[in-house]
Amino acid sequence: MEHLAAGNEDAKCFAAVDSDQKKAQVEDDEKRREEDEQDDEEIHFQFSFEKRLQNDTKIIKPVLQVSRLDTVFSRTLEFDVGTLDGDPLGEVQTISVPHALSIEDAKLNVALPVRKQKSDRGTRTIFQMIQGWVKSCDERLPEKDAAHCCALNPTVPTRLIDVSGAPQKLRLINTGGKAHAAYAALSYCCGDAEPLQTTKSNVAQHMDDIAITKLPWMFLDAVKTARWLDLKYIWIDALCIIQDDEDDREHEMARMHNTFQNSYVTIVAARARSCREGFLKADNLWNPLATLTLRCESGEKGSMLLTPKKDNFPRNEYHTLREPPYERAWTLQEVVLSPRVLIYTHDSVVWKCFCHDKGLVYNSLTGEAWGRDWNAYCASAGLITMRLCPSGRIIQPGVTATMPSFLLIDPSSPSEGGKLSRAQTRAHQLYRIWEFLVQDYSIRRLTYPDDKLPALAGLAAYFQRALNDAYLAGLWKGHFVHELCWTVDAKRAQATGGVSLPPTWRAPSWSWMSIDGPIAFEANRHTTFESHISHFRCVVEPLVPGAPFSRLRPGAFVDLAALMLPYDATEDCRIFFDCGGGMSGAMGVPLSPAAPKRPELWLLLAATCQTFTSQKRHGNLLPSGSIWGLVLQATPDGGGDTFERVGHFTGGWRAAQQFPGNEKQIRII
Repeated sequence: MEHLAAGNEDAKCFAAVDSDQKKAQVEDDEKRREEDEQDDEEIHFQFSFEKRLQNDTKIIKPVLQVSRLDTVFSRTLEFDVGTLDGDPLGEVQTISVPHALSIEDAKLNVALPVRKQKSDRGTRTIFQMIQGWVKSCDERLPEKDAAHCCALNPTVPTRLIDVSGAPQKLRLINTGGKAHAAYAALSYCCGDAEPLQTTKSNVAQHMDDIAITKLPWMFLDAVKTARWLDLKYIWIDALCIIQDDEDDREHEMARMHNTFQNSYVTIVAARARSCREGFLKADNLWNPLATLTLRCESGEKGSMLLTPKKDNFPRNEYHTLREPPYERAWTLQEVVLSPRVLIYTHDSVVWKCFCHDKGLVYNSLTGEAWGRDWNAYCASAGLITMRLCPSGRIIQPGVTATMPSFLLIDPSSPSEGGKLSRAQTRAHQLYRIWEFLVQDYSIRRLTYPDDKLPALAGLAAYFQRALNDAYLAGLWKGHFVHELCWTVDAKRAQATGGVSLPPTWRAPSWSWMSIDGPIAFEANRHTTFESHISHFRCVVEPLVPGAPFSRLRPGAFVDLAALMLPYDATEDCRIFFDCGGGMSGAMGVPLSPAAPKRPELWLLLAATCQTFTSQKRHGNLLPSGSIWGLVLQATPDGGGDTFERVGHFTGGWRAAQQFPGNEKQIRII
């Protein structure tokens, strides 16, 4: 036994030594391999050629493929290639291309695409091209039931800027809102700059003359564009609204949908983050990732510039890079409501109207013009594709990966299971489109938190006319319970900086207008959504009687009856229902762990939901049920029946059994 034991110890010792030797050998090999890689790292550069159809002409476009060999995670990346104007690589070169069916290589004449670093988009040539786009739209006869690109006898805004005088002459005119004239409207991002504004003190002076030397580049470029389009007037909010007159601001914001829907064209300064920046002159158009020096056929050295193909690198769906104005809350309604938009992007000029499925594009990088898929531009710029016509018709995009599914489906009634009538179907889709627009609006920025309602007033006025429904602080009476069940979109909130409350009261707690941050609507995530709220009455008063879609007077509330359950808040915000299924819920409500006393919370059962899963039984999809509701906090002076919304909760279907059978009549403020 002793001999055996000693042998075992020796074996362990030898094993340890052998292991150390192997480890040392591996480390030495790894070190030599790293040194070899540093001395001679093998990277393959390979040209390929893409065939593309551009303006009905086949073109061959060079593409560079870069591969690093002998790596665990080897990957080939593709780059668009080009060169700057004047580089010898921009001249035609003869290169050899291996031919698969012969011994000799084929000869191919190719020149690298020439890119520009700077572009003046205010030249006669470019404006004449834009004039052609506009003329084509003006002369196009609309098809039956098609949307008109221009309002017939449009009513103009209260004030416009007259640009028809001498080059240095601009003046503000008072139209009274009754005249009919063609005008341009400007959609832009003001940024942190304070542009020249019309105020009570200078409105009389502006009626006589607007000092053109005081205008920022943004406004000067807009005036130049309007003049080239042979327009006599332009509307710019900073100059056409009396900025320090609250009544005038509210009146004009309530008519914003008319301002943009009746415009001859809306000029969108998409490239500029501030009104100090112009949009006709573009610098630093092209920022290549890398530069390769190549010897040309003539012996000269040229520079090949590489930019990654957009679809070749992973993207985060919550980090879509938006053009600056599309990050701004005000521009949602400005673009969506405009029949015709002329968009100046970082590297292109884009034209889109109702009568063309595609947009027309002038590329500042290459100096080329062609038709472009409107959905593709919107996806790359972070812009919603749908357009709202003055007639009430919704211009829906073609089928794309990012298109909301509810636009494709003939919806069924969630409560009765039967098909909806044509009028009900339209109302159902309009409500869903409103919610889709609101979700996009909720992630946009506002300079002034109090503008949350005014910046959406134009869209609200449009939908009020289309739905013939009452507008209640961002929700619609005919779809109230569905829209009452909004939630914070946690993933988007995490990606975009979180959620916050405004510094002062802006809207009742039951409205999504009461917070700043991305939201979603719970009902849209389920196949059926059955309300458990009854007898609701909502009271909302506008701050200014003539502006029903704008700022609110404090004191808004909703009275309703529903099943309620008291809840003792836990630190981890989890809910336990005693229904045989263990823990079956979660809660979204901010609770401070350092709070000395937990608030008195109640759970209000708002709806039961059903979603069909991918599992089947007897050939039918199996449903998955859940409950959804509001987390409420009693107000100190509410007498026990007045509450504020502080969050939401979800739970399994059987958890509804835990709520008492008698409804409680309450008020939520």
